[in-house]
Amino acid sequence: MKILYIDNFRGFESTFLSFEDVNFFVGENSTGKTSILKLLGIISSQGFWNYQYFNTDEINFDSFSEIITLNSSKEFFDIGILESTNDNSFSAMKLRFIEKDNMPSLKELSLLNNEINMQITIDGDFLKYRFELLTIKYITEDFFNTWISNNGLNNYPFLRNEFDFLGIRSILFHVQSFINSQLKSEGKDILLKVSIPSFLTNFAWTAPIRATPLKTYDSYALSFKPDGTHTPYVLKEILDNEKDEFGVRRILTKFGLDSGIFDNIIINKLGSGKNKNDAFEIIIMLNGKSLNITNVGYGVSQILPLLVEVIARPDDTWFAIQQPEIHLHPRAQAALGDFIFKSKFIDKQKFIIETHSDYIIDRYRIRINKEHRSKDSKLESSKSQVVFFMRNEKGNRLQTIKINSDGSYSDDQPAEFRDFFINEQFELITI
Repeated sequence: MKILYIDNFRGFESTFLSFEDVNFFVGENSTGKTSILKLLGIISSQGFWNYQYFNTDEINFDSFSEIITLNSSKEFFDIGILESTNDNSFSAMKLRFIEKDNMPSLKELSLLNNEINMQITIDGDFLKYRFELLTIKYITEDFFNTWISNNGLNNYPFLRNEFDFLGIRSILFHVQSFINSQLKSEGKDILLKVSIPSFLTNFAWTAPIRATPLKTYDSYALSFKPDGTHTPYVLKEILDNEKDEFGVRRILTKFGLDSGIFDNIIINKLGSGKNKNDAFEIIIMLNGKSLNITNVGYGVSQILPLLVEVIARPDDTWFAIQQPEIHLHPRAQAALGDFIFKSKFIDKQKFIIETHSDYIIDRYRIRINKEHRSKDSKLESSKSQVVFFMRNEKGNRLQTIKINSDGSYSDDQPAEFRDFFINEQFELITI
């Protein structure tokens, strides 16, 4: 169970979003889809936890006023996270930010896990904290929702320590030390360990527009970049592996043939080809012709970084992807739905995808239905959903629509979704 909570954040008020393994973000423009994805990118970065940075190389929230809901009477915004694992261990956190020099500044941090319920408040140069020891075997979604609104510590006195504030991670480390010292002085044989929820520690956030392809590549860069600048070098490493024990060539070739955008991909080494720093070019095979990647449709360079990243990353990685359908025709969009299905159910990858493509979602649902109807199917739950974003005079809101084990949508649908998407499909049937 993984849940994101936001309040007074870019039009969202007291909103909970429970994630499945595959989450399609859909809805009209300016309903908050990209805002949520950007927030996930920020809070998955080390800069956020170590220095309170609300920006990365690709994501920028330039000011407090840009983040807080417009015309709000509240002078803060909240972010909450819950992760509960299969062994019933869990970690929940709520962060409250206020304005300081027109930038977000942490004011309060609450943390809950199997062993402790803790609240920390920043008071000038001091940390005020209070806590209660717990023995909780598991957490429910309702319990988390209640804890977000009331952490249950109002009757506990605050303790106070002077502290030179650095970042969220360092605050947790120091308060953990304070509490452990106190417990030791009280003769209690307890050693607490607190940490941030790990939901976002294995997370790849990809930029909406991927890097423009080059005719040749002559440096060596494998470190991840959201725009896929590193992709050609990762692709070269993969294709240079003659054993190909993970079947990467087969996966790429299948997508290329299914989508119709390439038949094969070849790395053409320039120079001696013996040095890793030697220049190379990416050759796209299409209809029997060899073409440099700069001489084929732009859609190839836009989808290739996504394919390579999903293939190259270890199982159980979370991917935040914006508009993967950019510059892809419907056949290729449908092939991407196939690829997402295979990556989720075979490779155990997880996805949060902002998309306007019915072809991607419909093909994904069709594949679930085919798997459901097969004799060998072991599919009990799709663990997939559409997250439908809406707006009204009060701001942005969202509702999840589960994808059933047969690929159909659950009946719990907002009227806005049903009135357009479902009715549109019925109208098409009558043509």
